[in-house]
Amino acid sequence: MSVIGLIMLGSALSFSPARAETALFPASQEGQWGFVDARGRWVIAPQYQAAGKFVNGLARAQSLGKWGYLTPSGRWAVKPWFYQATDFSEGFAAVMNPPAGRWGFIDEKGRFKLPPAYEQAFPFSDGVAKVCEDGAWFYVSPLGARVMISPEGTEDAFHEGLIAFRDDKSFWGYQDHEGKTVIAPQFQWAGSFSESLAAVQRDNQWGYVDKTGQLRILPRFESARAFREGLASVQLKDLWGVVSPNGKWAIEPAFERIGDFSGGLAAARQNNRWGYIDRSGRWVISPQYAMAWNFENGLALAQTQQGGFVYLNARGKTVWPVVNNPHPAQGAASRVER
Repeated sequence: MSVIGLIMLGSALSFSPARAETALFPASQEGQWGFVDARGRWVIAPQYQAAGKFVNGLARAQSLGKWGYLTPSGRWAVKPWFYQATDFSEGFAAVMNPPAGRWGFIDEKGRFKLPPAYEQAFPFSDGVAKVCEDGAWFYVSPLGARVMISPEGTEDAFHEGLIAFRDDKSFWGYQDHEGKTVIAPQFQWAGSFSESLAAVQRDNQWGYVDKTGQLRILPRFESARAFREGLASVQLKDLWGVVSPNGKWAIEPAFERIGDFSGGLAAARQNNRWGYIDRSGRWVISPQYAMAWNFENGLALAQTQQGGFVYLNARGKTVWPVVNNPHPAQGAASRVER
């Protein structure tokens, strides 16, 4: 996926945590975007063409067609000047610099730390960023040094020191930052590591492998998601349940779909309606929505049956009634899907 795709769709299926003091959420009114707090009160008035989430005290916003970065007070920390921009990650943000249309990386004061020389660029993760220059993909350090070449089929970001890659026989394994193969290619598919385990597919079934390559949960599932908060959602015989790292059921399969746990709750679907369950599988917010997103900083986004979008708190109360589009800067970033 290109960086443009990242900007429109967000990263994976979950949000990066923002600092507690900047728990603000993008919301729209009459086509303009601003930010509300967890009670639904305007903190930054709607005035932007688009807005993203706050990450480490800064949020992307678009004004007059250009992207910059706002503080929680609504002041420009980095004035809008860029054609494209990603959220900050590990102290850097990837931005497309006019007029050359090349990507580089800025710090939180807007200073270029890696000059705009790349055709495409992904956010920093695990201390490196995937970039493309003159048609060649590789990973760079915060100082701009090439860390390793990115083989065809390599995932976009390192997680917990490893990255999944595909060999010339279409089997997946894992490499470290030096490009050394740590887990030999042997899987039909391989996910990112999270909480020291990664979902892998073998013989059309999913299980979980640790960083030594040992299968900690033998493949027996039809689908599997990453571990979050010590639990992972898996599919067995067309129903979804939740397992712990030892492979035992925390929640028996009984749902049409379950997302990732965040803040002790996970989006779940029953009878084609979405709600939220707790770690025991009990409904905390009854299934009533057309789509549901993960909780972040106390709020979750949900789509009503009528097509509108609302912010919910953990009690199921609507704190902001309707937004036209969940996040124009990132789309359905935390929507549950596989």
